[in-house]
Amino acid sequence: MDVLEQLSKTLEALGAELISVSRRLVTETVRSTSLAKTINEIDSHMSKLAARRADLSSECGDVKALIEVLEVQQSNLQADREAIAVLIAKRSTNVPSANSIIPSDRREARVSRATQGRQRQSTTSGGSRKARIRAMTLQILETADRPQSRQDLYAKLQARKFAFEGQESPARAIQKALYRWNAVVHFKGQGYWLASREHPAVRHQA
Repeated sequence: MDVLEQLSKTLEALGAELISVSRRLVTETVRSTSLAKTINEIDSHMSKLAARRADLSSECGDVKALIEVLEVQQSNLQADREAIAVLIAKRSTNVPSANSIIPSDRREARVSRATQGRQRQSTTSGGSRKARIRAMTLQILETADRPQSRQDLYAKLQARKFAFEGQESPARAIQKALYRWNAVVHFKGQGYWLASREHPAVRHQA
């Protein structure tokens, strides 16, 4: 009888301990599930942040490319404006003087001095080398009967007393001045031609 009572008490103690262990397991399981959910949420937020960062990097790249395009367009517009100013200054020297009472020799001397003054001003302050190359190229292409290569333009610019300064080669300076300029077109293997004029080959075929 004593043995049975002892076994009964032992079983009761084991049962109570099993219940306590089961409760602890349930509590730990709940905690683990909550922790796993929290970790999943953190991973999800991190993935979203990484995707947003990639989108922002892509947008920054697009904005940078757009800024570069706008800077090129601004440079071309500035060079066009300077080229037009140089052309106006050159052509204005050909307008006859309204003061007819001045003797012809004195009038020619005055016009010559004024022309030299405008040329010095355009060279030193008003027009850049790029603008002057463009202005003279327009004059050359207006009367050319065929597309002009960079060597052709170099020879004709030299004939017009244009001085190439600096360490850069004349061909490179001409190429940079006419690059992406909508007033001229470049035919591969032939040279430069006015965009507003019909190509000689097309005119001949017609």
